[in-house]
This record gives sequence, structure tokens and C-alpha cells, in this order.
Amino acid sequence: MLKMILKAFVIGATMMVPGVSGGSMAMVLSIYKDLIDKMSNFRADMKNNFIFLAFFSLSALSGMFLLSKPIMHLIDAYPIVSMYFFLGLVVGSVPTIYKAADVSKIGIKEVLSFTIGFLIVLAVSFIPEGIFTVQELSFTQVIVHIIGGFLVSIGFILPGISFSYLLLILGLYSFIIEKLSNFDILSLIPFGLGFLLGLLVMVKAIEKALSKYPKISYLVILGFLLGSLIPVFPGLPKTAVEAVLSIVVFVIGFIIIFFVSKVEEKKKLS
Repeated sequence: MLKMILKAFVIGATMMVPGVSGGSMAMVLSIYKDLIDKMSNFRADMKNNFIFLAFFSLSALSGMFLLSKPIMHLIDAYPIVSMYFFLGLVVGSVPTIYKAADVSKIGIKEVLSFTIGFLIVLAVSFIPEGIFTVQELSFTQVIVHIIGGFLVSIGFILPGISFSYLLLILGLYSFIIEKLSNFDILSLIPFGLGFLLGLLVMVKAIEKALSKYPKISYLVILGFLLGSLIPVFPGLPKTAVEAVLSIVVFVIGFIIIFFVSKVEEKKKLS
């Protein structure tokens, strides 16, 4: 339970970083499938699933409120070095996800599955920001918020698609941050309803896809993850010191996730 709480805390802390996906972090930290299973089959073991999801949610929210600002300040101060650490985390998870896909040989179906995931994330990154910019709530804007919440839930649950970036695209980022900082919960209800509805739909769809078509699903997820590297790629380091630091933090990120994944694998086998 403690390990899950720590993982949820990390996921929450990184969720408000534009370009970084909560789903990707859940996949990287080997908690994604458990999370999907608990939400999708909630009624099968209501008590334990509720406890798991309640602790996960509280820990993720704590991470979001306590660490998202310091992380954003760190990224503002050292943008290239910070993003290379995130790149290392994502790349470090690739061997585990590829292994989960259980690919015996690479054919057209496998390449197509990966390419679809890769292109979806890439396409999302090219959508201009501020599709709907909303400040106050009218009836029409309530509907817009419900639709926006539904769409943003996709970024919450799908690896590679950033929750915060979708908020920016839809023009809801400033509105949500402002209402959260002012604890104006009533204004967030329409968004929350749409978000929960989207979550229920997406979780069921992903759970079915992972159980019925695991190879295709994991290859699409791999495409999501690797596709997400392009929008967050900060460019090449500008100085020798920055280059060395970027390589060091990339390797550290890779090693952390690679070894965490190996430990999780051994636990599943034992």
C-alpha cells in the first residue's frame, strides 16, 4: 500500500506539467493496469477497490498540490535538464511495455498498431491552444465544461496524452487552476461531471482492449509513450555543462524506472 501511495504522489506531482502524461507516469511506474482493473471492476470487490482508489486519489491530489509548483519552478529554471530526466523515465519503461506486448515477430499489424498510437499523440500536440476559452459560467458554457471534462479524462487515463496539455488546448487550464487555487468547487462541478463520465467510458474500453487484445493494446500504448517524447523534447543542450547534466539525469531516470520495472516483474513471478 505504501508503494502505491508513493507512486500516486509522483503521478499527481507531474500531472500539471504541460506535456507530461499522468497515464504515462502510471505506466512507467507499473501501476497502470492495476488502476484500470480496480476502476473497471469496482463492484467485484467494492470495499478493497474503494480503499485502493481512495488512497490513490488522495495521494495523487496531495502530490498535485504540494509538488506541482516546485516542479514547474524547476522546469522554468532548468528546462532542458529537467525534461531530459522525464525523457529518461519514459524511455526506461519501453522494455517492460514491449515485453508486456509479447511480440513474437514484427509484421504489418504490429507496425500499424504502434504507428496509430504514435500519430494520435503527435496529432494532439499540433492542436492549437484555446479551442474554448471560458471565464464565467452560462448554460452554454456549462455544456462546454462537461464536454471539456469528458475530453480531458482521455488525457488522464491514456498514456502519452497530457492531462494539463489538453486543458491548455481546450482553453480551460487558467480557469481550472484559478478555481482550484480559490477553492471554488461549485464552478468545477460541470467539468467534474464530464470528467467522471469520460473516465467511466474510457476505463471500460481500455480494460476490454487490454484483456481481449493485449498485444495490439500495448503496442498502441508504446506508440503513445514514444510519440509523447516529441512534444516534450526540449532541444539539444546549449552548453557543455548542460549537455553533461542532461545525459546524467537522462541515465538516472532510465535506470530508476528500468530497475523499478525489474523489481515489479520479480514480484509478479514470485
